Amino acid sequence: MPRPSKTATIAAIAAIAALAGVLSPAAAKAQNSVTRQPIVAQVAPHVALSDPQATVIYACYVPATGTIYRIRHQALSAGCSGPKNGPNQHVEFSWNMEGMRGAEGPQGPEGPQGPEGPQGPEGPQGEIGLAGPAGAQGERGEAGAIGAQGERGEVGPAGPQGENGSQGENGEKGEMGAKGDPGDAGVAGPAGSKGDKGDKGDKGDKGDKGDAGVAGPEGPAGTFPALDVISLPLSPGRSAYGGGLQVPQAARQGRVVVLNGTVRGAGAGEVARLPAGYRPVARLIFTVSAHLGPVRVDILPDGQVFIDADNSHDWLSLDGISFIAAP
Repeated sequence: MPRPSKTATIAAIAAIAALAGVLSPAAAKAQNSVTRQPIVAQVAPHVALSDPQATVIYACYVPATGTIYRIRHQALSAGCSGPKNGPNQHVEFSWNMEGMRGAEGPQGPEGPQGPEGPQGPEGPQGEIGLAGPAGAQGERGEAGAIGAQGERGEVGPAGPQGENGSQGENGEKGEMGAKGDPGDAGVAGPAGSKGDKGDKGDKGDKGDKGDAGVAGPEGPAGTFPALDVISLPLSPGRSAYGGGLQVPQAARQGRVVVLNGTVRGAGAGEVARLPAGYRPVARLIFTVSAHLGPVRVDILPDGQVFIDADNSHDWLSLDGISFIAAP
């Protein structure tokens, strides 16, 4: 049996969408048992055409007969009553009665301003504001008239004794009287108090240089530690640079250790490991010359000499590294 055309199917769906009608499942089954007729939308008698609550409408379509019936509404079936696959399949679909919301239109022009309303009642008085800045000082007014002299007050208490006045001039010398008899010798007076210490006298002239002392005996001859020089034990991947440059080595005199020489391969990691007797007490940090600029070199108490940061230097100079070895 040939199926209904696509045009007829679309027309049937559009007609049902416009009327919001429904078909009962029984009508759909009846359509499957008869010869194909033009597509008809049968309205279920117990469903109103204008249902305000049915915004979304669900229905099933039977392609074999062109039948469409409604579901999921009031007493109708909750799903399609036929198979989902096969020649008599029932296909569920839905549509919105209100349609999609259109795009928001442009804003209309602003309306004219309304008349001014009546003045509202006076509000409560606000809090007193902060005092404003002081104004500029006004000009000085004219002096007032002198008042009448007051009554004389009581005599105040006597003031303190004033200082003695200066001594008056000596009077004229009188005539010498006759010489009297000598009197008895008076009693000796008490000894006077000790006078203040006098100022320090000026420094005297420098004396003549004394004769040189006798030379002391000659002391014993001093001793100087022997100098030990060893080749620096380089780590794997490191080697002497060559080309006439100093071979890497370590020298020790007493507890003073000096490193020198040029190493090829200056990437980050261990460069060499010093033997016992050539190691520092604590970790030491040095800055030495390298292929592309200064490089930090650390020396640890276990004798490890290594480059701290990664780099791509081709060579490293150990000249200038010196320290005090552990005892």
